[in-house]
Amino acid sequence: MKKIKIELARQGTFIVAILLIHFIFFGYIANLYIKSIGIDIIFLYRILFSP
Repeated sequence: MKKIKIELARQGTFIVAILLIHFIFFGYIANLYIKSIGIDIIFLYRILFSP
């Protein structure tokens, strides 16, 4: 049981870290070039879950 809990915790922090890096990176690019870089790029769920 301990291994399962540790693996889930590591996976959760990994997902949160990737999301934070994604939003920080694209926010920095948008501020750097002062352009709208497209709402579909910033919000990944629109690309992933759009039919």
